[in-house]
Amino acid sequence: MTVILGALWNVAKIAIPVPLVVIALAFGWWQIDKTSAVRRAVDDALTEAVAGAKIAALEARIVENERQLAAGRKAAEGFAELLRQAQLREAQQAAIDAEEDADYEAELAAAGRSCGLSTDDLDWLRR
Repeated sequence: MTVILGALWNVAKIAIPVPLVVIALAFGWWQIDKTSAVRRAVDDALTEAVAGAKIAALEARIVENERQLAAGRKAAEGFAELLRQAQLREAQQAAIDAEEDADYEAELAAAGRSCGLSTDDLDWLRR
């Protein structure tokens, strides 16, 4: 049993320091590599790529906003035209109605059945 424990102890003395040495070497290389020209170039390229992507995204947002503004202007112009046409039809209909009312009142007056009420009398009745 002591032989087995001794053998395990010998293996453990070698097996444990090896990963620690590998970790220490990797950490050392990483520290050294931080200041290397290649690492700086990669970092700079990454920074430029991120900045370029942000600029492209902002430009795309501007284009989309301009498209939406143009669509809004076009819709507003369309609604303004519809409103103008509706107001024109309403004014024409009001003129037709006034003309028909005048014709009807003339017919009543010719038949001797005209209304003896004035607009003041009608307003008083409406209250």
